[in-house]
Order: sequence, then structure tokens, then C-alpha cells
Amino acid sequence: MGRVSRATKQKQSMAGAVESQRAFFTAAQLHKMVSDEIGIATVYRYLKDEAKRGRLHAYSCGKSTIYSTTKSAHCHFLCTRCKRVEHIAIEEAHFLKSVRAGTVCHFQIDVHGICNACLRAQGASIVHPHAQRKTC
Repeated sequence: MGRVSRATKQKQSMAGAVESQRAFFTAAQLHKMVSDEIGIATVYRYLKDEAKRGRLHAYSCGKSTIYSTTKSAHCHFLCTRCKRVEHIAIEEAHFLKSVRAGTVCHFQIDVHGICNACLRAQGASIVHPHAQRKTC
């Protein structure tokens, strides 16, 4: 039988802080919002439990885990030369339908290659100059 989760004041505080998030967030960011009353270990435990229950979605971003309350995609382009990591916008993954039956809830994709800055440095032409870029 699974562990029963009690509705504590700490969990209510964290749930309220999570509900106010409109974008991806980290455990450290959530902790900063509730730190007066809750320790960081409790925040990590809460986020892990909520992700396990499907109430939050967890994604790897570099060496960190980020969370979202929405079923968003989280995708990166990782340069194999300079090691820069850029967020890229991929909203749909229709190509998965041909290789996997079922419904896709959310996904994370890491694409490895050579970034435009490194291509420029070696004198090559730029690829996809209009891609959305945000670093982790």
C-alpha cells in the first residue's frame, strides 16, 4: 500500500506557490518563495512526490531539474564544440506517432550539433538564423 500524504501547512504553502508559476521553475526558485517556513529538502521531496503523482512535469535542464504545471515540451540544442545549451521551440512531435502508439503528454528532446557561433568561427554558413534562443 502506498504512502498516505497529509495536507500540511507546508504543502499548502508550496502548492500555492506552484500554482502561481506560469513558466518552468526550479526547486531553488520555489524554495526562495517559501523559504521562511520550509527547508530545501522538504521542497525537493514535495516536487518529487508531485511529479510522481503527475501533478507536475519534471524535465532535465543541464545539471538541474526544472518543473512545470503544464504539459509543455522542453527542448535543447547542445553545441558539441562550445558546450552552449539553447532552448528551442518545438510545440509538436508528430513524428513520434509513426514510431509509438498512444498519446504524447509532454516531451523533452536534446539535439546535439554545432551552434551558429562555432560555425561562423570556422567560416561555415549559418543554419536556421531565426531559431528561438534562450540559454538554460
